[in-house]
Amino acid sequence: MSRTTHRGGISSGTAWKRLTLVALIVLVAWWLSSLIRDGIKRDDLVAVDLGGRHHIGPDFNISAFYVNGATSFDVGREGGGGSSVCCVMLPKTWKPGLSVDLRWEVRDWTRGDPADVDFDNNRSRSFKHFRAKVPVERYEMPGQVEVHFFAEGKARVLVGWPVPYELRHANLPEDSGAADFATVGQPVDDLFTDEERNAARRRIEKREKSFWGNWQ
Repeated sequence: MSRTTHRGGISSGTAWKRLTLVALIVLVAWWLSSLIRDGIKRDDLVAVDLGGRHHIGPDFNISAFYVNGATSFDVGREGGGGSSVCCVMLPKTWKPGLSVDLRWEVRDWTRGDPADVDFDNNRSRSFKHFRAKVPVERYEMPGQVEVHFFAEGKARVLVGWPVPYELRHANLPEDSGAADFATVGQPVDDLFTDEERNAARRRIEKREKSFWGNWQ
C-alpha cells in the first residue's frame, strides 16, 4: 500500500500522527490548566501568567514546577525572573485560606565536574522532589502568579507587581528573612503518583471520546 506524501516529504500517516499528538497535547494542557480555587465560581476567576524565581544559588536550578497541576518552565541557575507562561486561573479577590498544590524538582550541580556543569551535562546533577500546600499571599488585585523557591525545600507564592524588593534578586543576604515566610515542602520520590497519572490518562481518554466520538 502506498502512502500519500505531503510537501516536505511527510507521509499522510506521519502527518496524522503529528495531528493526533498535537490534539493530545492540547487536551493535556486543558486538563492541567490550573484553577487556584476552593469552591470558587468560574466567573470569579481571571487568567494570569505564571512565573518563578529561585534563591538557592548558582549551583542549583528548578527544572520543573507545577501549580495545581499546571506546569511552568525551567528556572535556571541564574535565578530566573522575567519569564512567564500562560495561564493559571486566579480568584479576582483574595480570601483567607487560599492556597495551591505546589510540586517542584530541584537540580543540584554542586558535585559535578565543572566542565560538565557548564554544558548542563546530566552526569553532574542530582534531583530532589518536593510537594507542599502553599498559601497564596494576600493581594489587592489579580496579577501574575510568581513562585519563589528557597533552600531546604521551601517556597512562597506571591501575586501581582511589584515583587517585594528583597525577592527581586537571586542572591539574598543571609539575614534577609525572605524565607521565614516560606512553606517547607515534603520530600517525595516523584512529582506525581501512578494513581494521579492514571487518573489524568482516564480524563484525557474520556474527553477524547466526547470530542471525537466513540468510533468502533
